[in-house]
Amino acid sequence: QTLDTVFRDTWRYALGANYRLNDTVKLKFGIAYDQTPVRDAAHRLTSLPDNNRTWFTTGAQVKVNKTSVLDAGVAYLNVPESHVDNNQTALGRGRVTGVYDSRVWIFGAQYSMAF
Repeated sequence: QTLDTVFRDTWRYALGANYRLNDTVKLKFGIAYDQTPVRDAAHRLTSLPDNNRTWFTTGAQVKVNKTSVLDAGVAYLNVPESHVDNNQTALGRGRVTGVYDSRVWIFGAQYSMAF
């Protein structure tokens, strides 16, 4: 089966900042906006119900000692409802109509050691 995605070029806008709390701890903050490559509900795939999304991120970096660093962060992605109205009845495949509602949390941690 061939998927006709008909994607478009997109932009991503982002802004971030670091705040050094002290010699040991650095706080990190960010916000980003991603455009979806999906043109509209008629071209949205059920296997990829993508939509524009806004990222809200925060994290911290802690210097454990002179050679070790611990990073931890969290991101929340706000994705508006993604409507699907994919009509392929002319191709003998049928029609899919519906709405996806997505909220995403991403947690991450990293330990680095220089030697």
